[in-house]
Amino acid sequence: METMSSEMKYTIWIFGKDFEVKKFTLGRGFLLVFLGVFIAGCVSLISFPFLLCDYWRKHKHLETTKQEMAQQVQFYQERIGLLANELAALRQLEERLQRLVRGKTLKTDVERVSLKRANEGGVGVDLLDEEALEELIKEAQRRVENLEQLQRLLEKKLKEERLMPSMWPLRGMVTSGFGVRTNPFTERKEFHTGIDISAPYGAPILAPADGRVKKIWDDKFLGLAMRIEHGYGIETVYGHLAKVLVKEGERVYRGQKIGLVGNSGRSTGPHLHYEIWVRKQPVDPLRYVMH
Repeated sequence: METMSSEMKYTIWIFGKDFEVKKFTLGRGFLLVFLGVFIAGCVSLISFPFLLCDYWRKHKHLETTKQEMAQQVQFYQERIGLLANELAALRQLEERLQRLVRGKTLKTDVERVSLKRANEGGVGVDLLDEEALEELIKEAQRRVENLEQLQRLLEKKLKEERLMPSMWPLRGMVTSGFGVRTNPFTERKEFHTGIDISAPYGAPILAPADGRVKKIWDDKFLGLAMRIEHGYGIETVYGHLAKVLVKEGERVYRGQKIGLVGNSGRSTGPHLHYEIWVRKQPVDPLRYVMH
């Protein structure tokens, strides 16, 4: 090693083949830089495998996360598709119930949300849309609530129909209608509060609707008579009976046999005198009889 007065320098001797000698003179600053680069390189070589391992670990985790997200997207796409199909079925059911309840399809309070992803080719969802999913869920909830309301209306309507005297109490010929007529006994004009249905003696009389037997009595004109209340202010009266097959206070049902045709009271022959009263007013039974 040689030194000089102004700056310390280092001389490196390299011996090659055939005793060939090469000499390099390096300053202290250069040598420090060289040593720094050399040490940094060694550190890099040592840490590179660890960095590479960490990179592959993060890359693998990223790929796994990507696959999980893709699966989640596919799951929600399928859920949205199924929910949209179920919602379409709910709409159809709702419309059928509306027709049953009111005879036609009516607009309801349920807000109709348009499903832009439901087209003629089926329900297709290209991307996961949380807003679309929430929209479908809310729409389905509204539809369910509306269907429950329609169910209640339908049950009420069915109950009303069961209580409505729309069935003939007896098969026979109407021999005298509702309204003003000539009394066959007095030959005077008077108001006939019901209709007379001719039938053989002992023919069965059926309850035209559900109800409760309100009264059974013997009447000077109607003979053995019976009154049934059906609810909603509707009552029916049966006269000239041969026999009553139910008791006062008994619950009767549509189509149930309640009595037999007779000729009791003031009568010209075996027949049933049949009346319908609505809110204490007689009405024409033919307005209610449907079959």
